[in-house]
Amino acid sequence: LRGFDPGYPFYVEDVDLCWRAARAGAEVHYVADAPAVVHHGGASASIAGGETRLPLLQGILRFQRKRMAPAAYAAFAVAFKTGVVARSLWEIVRTPVAAAARAARGRTERARRTLDVARARAHFLERDLRAFLRA
Repeated sequence: LRGFDPGYPFYVEDVDLCWRAARAGAEVHYVADAPAVVHHGGASASIAGGETRLPLLQGILRFQRKRMAPAAYAAFAVAFKTGVVARSLWEIVRTPVAAAARAARGRTERARRTLDVARARAHFLERDLRAFLRA
């Protein structure tokens, strides 16, 4: 196994290690009765200004490339990249209305976070889109 794969830029390396361990015959365990963790999707990335988005997406692509047949991966990569770009564009386009509606309902913090996510997506598309599409 040789431990974590250093080829991962950030994220998904733990999933890869567990997958390889299971394939090598090791038992992989998780704690099913652990305390619940509430994950606010994208919260860390939005706090970091979207700086973690590209490494996360590259990690997902690397993992799928390692585990899928080449033809299946090629189809997956096209669909995944198209979906990421479409979702980013959608979040940017819907933001003015969504943020205004949240602010009107008194949810000013949620409105601010909505604007932050849209800024992070725009930043991702401006700064990282080429690198993401090449991944």
